[in-house]
Amino acid sequence: MIDHDQHLLTDETILKKIVREAKITPKESVLEIGAGPGNLTRELCKVANHVTAVELDTDFLNELALLQEETGNLDIVFGNALDYLKTDHPHFLVLVGNIPYAICEPLLQALFREAFSRIILMVPTGFAAKLTGETSIGVRTAAFFTVTTLFPVSRKAFEPPPKTDSVVIRLTPKAGNRLVQLTLQQRDKKLGNAIREALIQRAIEKGSKMTKKEAGKQLNTLPLRKMQETKIASLSCSELQTVVSSLKRL
Repeated sequence: MIDHDQHLLTDETILKKIVREAKITPKESVLEIGAGPGNLTRELCKVANHVTAVELDTDFLNELALLQEETGNLDIVFGNALDYLKTDHPHFLVLVGNIPYAICEPLLQALFREAFSRIILMVPTGFAAKLTGETSIGVRTAAFFTVTTLFPVSRKAFEPPPKTDSVVIRLTPKAGNRLVQLTLQQRDKKLGNAIREALIQRAIEKGSKMTKKEAGKQLNTLPLRKMQETKIASLSCSELQTVVSSLKRL
C-alpha cells in the first residue's frame, strides 16, 4: 500500500533525465530524499561513488534491501528526511529527491543550513511557482539559492498519478548576504531576536565579538520596529523584502 503522500515516478526517461541534470561525477556522494522502491535510486547508484537514500515508508524495505545488495554503493535510512538532516550526517555534495508537497517548505527551510553544491528536486508545479514568484518562501529562498526550472513532468509519469503536474528544479547555492542568511535561518524566532543573534554570529564568523547590547543598538537603527515582535515565519512577502533590504545596510 502506498502511503505518506507517495506518488512513485515510474517513467524511465524522466528518471534518467533527472540523473543527467544532477551532473554527478564518479567521486561524488549523493543524498536522495524519498527513495520509494528505488526507481531513481538505481540510476543514481550507476553514476555516483555512494548514495544514501532516505525513505519514510518501511513498506519499501524489501525492494531497497535487494537494491542495496545489487549495487554495493547504497546506504538506506528509514525515517523522516527532516529529522535526518538535523543529525550529524556525512557531507554530501549532491541532493536529489522527489519531494511530497507536505514537506516542500519545511525541507527548503532545512536546506538553508546545509552545504550541498547542487540540489535537484522534483516538486509540484504550484510550489515551484511560489519559489520563483513574489512570495514569502520565494524571498527566503532567494537569499540562499538561485532557482532554475529544468523541465516539466506530467502527472502521468507517476503511479498513482498525483492531482497536479510536477517540475524538476535546480537549487544552486549562492554567497548572498551573510547577515540576511543568518537571520532567515531562524524562521521560528521573533524578528528582533533573530537579527540580534545573526549580528552576534556574523561577528564570530569574522573573528570578532559583539555583545547583545551592541547588537541591539544596531537593530534599533533599522526601520523594523513594528516587525520586531513578529515571528519570521509570519512575515508577509513585502515585509520580508523590507527586512532583506534593511539588513543589507549593516
